[in-house]
Amino acid sequence: MEPIELLKAEHVGIRDLKMRLSEYVHGKRPVIATDRGRPIKVLLGYKEIIGLLEMIKDMTKTQIVVGQNG
Repeated sequence: MEPIELLKAEHVGIRDLKMRLSEYVHGKRPVIATDRGRPIKVLLGYKEIIGLLEMIKDMTKTQIVVGQNG
């Protein structure tokens, strides 16, 4: 998942999320749950979460190597 996709995620009020949870869980796009218009949670697929964690891990390794060499 590209970071820009998360910026384009659908914002859904918690009441609507509760009524249509199955639809959002099985959907392909990320969803940002809101409470009174304020973002409170992000709904992402498992593969997207794993990808983000791997990206963070890779970035951390790179920063550690650069820090040790610098």
